[in-house]
Formats: sequence, structure tokens, C-alpha cells
Amino acid sequence: MNLSKVEYAKKLIKFGKKVEAAEILKKFISENSDFSLRKNALEVLLFEIELKNDNLVWERIDPLIELAEEQSIFSKEKIDEIRSLKNTKIVNLKNEIIPTDKFEEIYSFFKNNFLSSNLNKKPSEIFYEIDFELAVKTAHDQNVKNPYESWNDIRKFIEKEIYNFIFSNSINIDYLDDKINKLNIVLENKLNNQDKVFYYFLDDVESDIYLILMACYVDFENILIDLLLEAYKCNYFPCGWKGNFPSGNLCVTNGMLEYEIK
Repeated sequence: MNLSKVEYAKKLIKFGKKVEAAEILKKFISENSDFSLRKNALEVLLFEIELKNDNLVWERIDPLIELAEEQSIFSKEKIDEIRSLKNTKIVNLKNEIIPTDKFEEIYSFFKNNFLSSNLNKKPSEIFYEIDFELAVKTAHDQNVKNPYESWNDIRKFIEKEIYNFIFSNSINIDYLDDKINKLNIVLENKLNNQDKVFYYFLDDVESDIYLILMACYVDFENILIDLLLEAYKCNYFPCGWKGNFPSGNLCVTNGMLEYEIK
């Protein structure tokens, strides 16, 4: 439940409701004592809301940095990097990106072909196929047992790497966010059948697609991003990792099957 509040806040951010998301995250941070959950919430609040504003409001940013410093949430190098923005004269100039053909191609796939093509295609042997019941556990259980790893932790790690890349290179992703908002409406209309596995994992699906498109948009290369895209291209849902990441296999389950909670 605690983690779902952070995920809900991130979904609000995608739809442009940053103020509401910020309030949820601030309250969560003040009321929660778990270090990893507070760290996760603070990262979202700082890197996905405050530091992505065109005008940086240091009255809000400074207390977050101080909290991160007091509780050793970020490295000293990262904190110094953030603070250095105060002394940078041009802090609001961000690099504009012209979408590549590859980005437009992947975006077009999710908008026009996802869920309607390759319906009988089997996943590659590089994947480890599991059933729906196990997928629920591997996708959401923070304490999943061997031979599986925490899927949430792996996704968070890659997501953080991409955001750090965007932040370090001052990349403007407003165009991307606008495209994603429009795509999410299309996806939710496509997934109006509540019996499909993809619908059960709708929030995860939207987060994965955002991650894939964001990485492609900023030209961030990572093998896990490639695996996620490959799974979705054959209508399979990425739901976990078997082995010690990055060794091992991405777990997938058929997203087009009907599911039943037992």
C-alpha cells in the first residue's frame, strides 16, 4: 500500500498533476519511517517534480536536499551537483531533442499495433514464461524468494539511471510527456476489457511503456529496455527477473489471456 502511493503520485505526474502529486509525496515522506520507501518518494519529489520545473523554487528544494543529506539518502556528489545549480546563471535552459525515426516508430507501435498485432507470436527463448498467478508475485512482491529478484527494485534502478542521464544532460522532455499523456488515453481505451492480464497490470504497463519511450527519446541504451520492448511486441507482459540481475532472464506472461484471481 505504501509503495502504491508513490506509484499513484507518479501517475499523477504523467497527467500533469504535479501539485497534487507533490502533496501526496510530502505527506508520505513525513509519515513513513521506512528508509527505502522514503528514499523512493524523495527521489520522485525532487527529480521528477521540483528539478524539472522551468523555474527552480529553492524554498522548496533546499529542505528536500537537507533531508536527503541528514539521512544519507543521496551521495555527497549528487547533493553537491544539485546545489551547484544555484550558482549557475543559466539553470532553465534545457536541451531540446528532435524525436528520432526510431522513437516515432516505437511510439506508433504502441499507439497503433500494440494489442492488435502479433497475437499468436510466442516470446523468444531468452525470456522465462510464467503463469498469471506467479506473475502477480514476481511483479509486486518486494520479498520474492529465490530464484527471483525484486522486480520493482530492478525497474527503479533503471528508471533512476535514465532520470540521472536526463538531469545531467539538461534534456527537456516536455514533448515526450505530452505524447505519453495522449498515448495513455489510447491504451486505456484499448484495454477496456477487464478480464485481460494486461488490464490487471495496467499501471505497470503504462510505466513500462513510459520507460521504454523515455529511454528511446533521450537515446539512453540499456539491455533491459530492449527486453521490455521485445516482450511487448509479442503481447507479453514483463513481470519479473529470474536470476541475479543482470544475469538471468526476464520473466513474462501472456498479457492477452483472461485472468482469474483465485
